[in-house]
Amino acid sequence: MRRTLPVVGAILLASFGLLAANPKPAQEKPGSTEPKMTPEDIAKKNPVPATPEGLAEVRKLYGYNCAMCHGKTGDGKGDLAADMKLELRDWRDVSSSKK
Repeated sequence: MRRTLPVVGAILLASFGLLAANPKPAQEKPGSTEPKMTPEDIAKKNPVPATPEGLAEVRKLYGYNCAMCHGKTGDGKGDLAADMKLELRDWRDVSSSKK
């Protein structure tokens, strides 16, 4: 009896650990679509003026955080996207932002 209780406790503890480590995947909502840009969104202008320092900082951040997937020029052909066989939009093309 003294051995049974710790063994049962260990099995229950391991079971709860496995359940917590492997949660059920979230179900996607049917009919969810990608948001569309409205003409008002397209007509908006950036209220922050571009400066050489700001552009340099943005290029640096893009190189660190975005270029691995979106490519150095934004063409969607980065190394990580190629490795994962992802088809990303070419953000250099103006029509890609209107889809």
